[in-house]
Amino acid sequence: MVGLGRMGAGLSRRLMRDGHTVAVHDVSHDAIQALAADGAIPVHEPCGLCRGP
Repeated sequence: MVGLGRMGAGLSRRLMRDGHTVAVHDVSHDAIQALAADGAIPVHEPCGLCRGP
């Protein structure tokens, strides 16, 4: 998920709650860390979202 504002964070959490693995990126390190604490895979460079696990 790129962009972890209100919509991106909510969608990410819903996907994780439904059992999906979610990688996340945002310009805000705090936003990335908040979703990582909930179980998302933190990605600090946008190109990292294109690579497989």
